[in-house]
Amino acid sequence: MKKRIVSLAVTAALLTTTVLGALTGCKRGGDAEDIDSNKTQLYVGYYYSGLGKEWIQQAKSIFEEKYADTSFEKGKKGVQIVLDLDKAGLNGGDLLNTIKSKRDSVFFIENGDYYKFADSENLTVADITDVVTSKVDSEDVTIEDKLDEKSKAYYNLGTEDAPQYYALPYYEGILGINYNIDLFEKKNWYFASGKCADDVDLDTVDLSSLFVTGTEDKKSAGPDGIEGTSDDGLPATYKDFEALLIRIKTSGSFIPLAWCGNYLTYLVEFMNTLWADAEGPDQFELNWSLSGTATDLIEADNGQITKLGPTEISGNTGWKLHQQEGKLHALEFAKLCVSDSGYYHPDSFSSSLTHTDVQRQFVNGTGSSSQIAMLIDGNWWEVEATSWFDENEASENSKQNRRFGFMPIPKVSKDRIGEPQTRITLNNSMVFINANTSEEIMPVAKEFLKFCHSNEVLNIFTQTTSMMRPMNYTLTEETLAKTSAYGKEMYELHQAANDGSNKVYILDTYPSTPDAIRHTTLLDPKKWGWSYGNVTNPFVQFKNNPTDTPENYFNNVIQSYTTSWSSIWK
Repeated sequence: MKKRIVSLAVTAALLTTTVLGALTGCKRGGDAEDIDSNKTQLYVGYYYSGLGKEWIQQAKSIFEEKYADTSFEKGKKGVQIVLDLDKAGLNGGDLLNTIKSKRDSVFFIENGDYYKFADSENLTVADITDVVTSKVDSEDVTIEDKLDEKSKAYYNLGTEDAPQYYALPYYEGILGINYNIDLFEKKNWYFASGKCADDVDLDTVDLSSLFVTGTEDKKSAGPDGIEGTSDDGLPATYKDFEALLIRIKTSGSFIPLAWCGNYLTYLVEFMNTLWADAEGPDQFELNWSLSGTATDLIEADNGQITKLGPTEISGNTGWKLHQQEGKLHALEFAKLCVSDSGYYHPDSFSSSLTHTDVQRQFVNGTGSSSQIAMLIDGNWWEVEATSWFDENEASENSKQNRRFGFMPIPKVSKDRIGEPQTRITLNNSMVFINANTSEEIMPVAKEFLKFCHSNEVLNIFTQTTSMMRPMNYTLTEETLAKTSAYGKEMYELHQAANDGSNKVYILDTYPSTPDAIRHTTLLDPKKWGWSYGNVTNPFVQFKNNPTDTPENYFNNVIQSYTTSWSSIWK
């Protein structure tokens, strides 16, 4: 829901022109807050959506207390952080055109094109190199030290020796299959040790023979192929997933799989996750560089797959990446999910089933509202569903007492069990300072930006959102004790992607070459790769056209990009 704080005592014109000075004597609507004219005001534009506002409110309170006796402006002592909570107005594309008229100094946004914001000819964001390269409070590391190498390469517009930063990444948004651990345990929906659906005929097998009969039974090794890890018993292959859908469908009044109908674009973004995991990190990342050697291109014809030889990819031949075999497998998974109407929520293709509706049913669905076993949604779903957990704060359904997990993507087939888990981040979220910030306010803006990247605030962020910032940091024992089971799982996933074991990859979809940077709109992961003609969504296409095949969809996309590439790549 859009929630913008609006001034009740100054004109709209003044509100949109005052970055350079603090307003005095006004009362603000929404989360109403009296403006203290004895303090320095720092206005913060905060993209108010799935992540909620608890973490930023805690950061605000701690920062204000920390600098209560500090003077940033003559005649004033202390700081007042004023949060401008907004959504549409802080969407990157729109903000790019309006930021110069905004009063906010610090921004947390989504869907931003960094290179456009940091365009030297139309610079809208301040140079924050000194913030990024200096140590954070009492810590022994800088913010730059916390960034991974790819983030450094993307955000550093200077050189390694003379860096130049204008923004930082905000949050690690990952879309996938979330599942109800409590329900899986109660209903014995885990695969038994040594069992894999690839070894049987699902039309004739006694399906119960594939699954555990109780919590004492040993589970299968899961998609990572390693016993004793968190994915034990989860579907290891596409055929396992099919068996699971059938098992849940026939277990009573349960809905195997659901997603919201008002944001069907989530399914398109999920297709990229499927593609990435089936393709593997190195080959999939060619889609954001358009530079390198593709080794997994295919031709598909009447069920026959022909592997092509190594192919050099450049801007002129980027369309060929739609021939990656992983893309065909992603389409196979999508087709599987909608191949039986009993596999998915009956309203999942209707806009009447909103993201909050389906989250509520996932958390609390009982009785006539059948329980949902698995939910395709972003990892922001749990914090977005806080109010539904709060409905049951005193019961076993409270967030702290519930267990939800983030399911690894099943592998294409049994012979690929044990391959790395590959995820991608979404939403191009960023943090930066408005270039129009006045000299008097810039020091406090930089201090707040730095503070928000301290381990203290990073811990608060994860504990309250169950998500991670895309940085290297450790959660304290105190934080972990207050973090939900889902939040702990997201932390473990993040740590696994950064421990050097190469078992998990979380890929940023940053354009990484000059050619790719010039075509960020074309390569937007929300749009890249799944459209032809009037068709834009594989799940919708396969649901509405049951006779359509993954191979046909695959070839239509290739044909579309082949014929249009010369006009869209300029």
